[in-house]
Order: sequence, then C-alpha cells, then structure tokens
Amino acid sequence: MPSSTLRSPDRPALQRTRDYWVEAPNANPLVDQSLARAYVIDTLDTPLSAAAIAAVFWITFLVVTGDRGTLVWAVLVHAMQWHMHRHLHSLDPEAIDAASAADTRRRLERRMLFPGLVWALAPWLFFPHGDLAHILLMYFFISGTTGVIIAALAQWWRAALCFGVPVFLSLALRLMVEPGSVTLIMGCLAVWQMLATLHYATTRASRTG
Repeated sequence: MPSSTLRSPDRPALQRTRDYWVEAPNANPLVDQSLARAYVIDTLDTPLSAAAIAAVFWITFLVVTGDRGTLVWAVLVHAMQWHMHRHLHSLDPEAIDAASAADTRRRLERRMLFPGLVWALAPWLFFPHGDLAHILLMYFFISGTTGVIIAALAQWWRAALCFGVPVFLSLALRLMVEPGSVTLIMGCLAVWQMLATLHYATTRASRTG
C-alpha cells in the first residue's frame, strides 16, 4: 500500500483509487532498499515449502477424485516453483542499492503474479463437480493457503495483491458457475475473504512503509 503517496480529497476519484491499489516508491529510498533485501532473504526458500504444500494439495485430490487434471496442475506448479527458487537464489540482497531499490522491489513483487495465476488454474483443472464435500475441501484448502500467503506477504503489498487477487477471484467464479445455492454462497464468501485479507495487508503495509 502506498503510504508514501499523498492523497488529497481534491484529487480525481480514479487517481485516488489508483494510489490506494498501486504502491509508489517510498519517499525514503532506504525503506525500499530494506524491503527489497528483506524480500529476497525472507522468501529465499519459500518456493520449497510452497512446493510441499502444493504436493499435498494435488496428491490429495488425485487420490480422492482420480482427476488427471491434477497431474497437469502438478507439472505447472512445480515448474513455476523451481523457476522462482532458482531466480531468488541468483540474487544477492547486498547488491540491491538504494537508487534502484524501488524498481527492484517492484519487479520482485510482481513475480508473485506467476504463482497466483498457476494456483488460479486449480479450480478449473480438477474441480470436483457435484461433490459438495470435496468442493468444501478445495475451498478451504485454497482459501486458507492464500490467506496465509497474503498475511506473510503483507509488508510487500504488491506481492500480496498479485498472488491473492487471481486466486480468490478464480475460486469465486468457479464456485459461482457450479449449480447450487451452497456453491454460490461459497463464491461470495471467497470474494469477501479476498477483500478482508487484502484490507489486512494494506494495514500492515502502511505501518511498514
């Protein structure tokens, strides 16, 4: 969240909305440098732990549903995580200087769009049609995992946004197109959960920035 961006009630509503959702460089470049370095250090081995969580997810649904879409998703998610792991390990946090920190931080955080899009594909590749118990399992697994990740990335607002929005919106849409009032309600809950977790992230980001 762009806490360093000045907001005036005289500014156009569209610009104020953009200022809220699009993080601007911090007035103090050392803050961006610190956050960029911390992002690399703190997320260095995150792709490995995320790979373990993803494996539990797709193996569970492969076993309970037998849907081969889980295997397609497994290839996508683990290839993406391996790429992110190699990229993070290729970076030297100490080499990030204050002058380029804002751009470096922006690029790093935007890369979270890739795992966001891959996780967003899960409800479309192996959705358990007509099985409410398995639908609930998928809902709680995806929404719970996404909520935890957004909370972990809260101080890097753009990263939380790039990951959380595609996953929650995709899950919500897939639930809403499934016949039945229960899945429709679950889709609405997914949207509400997205807004609530992102609001939490903006609060954390404003304290950091």
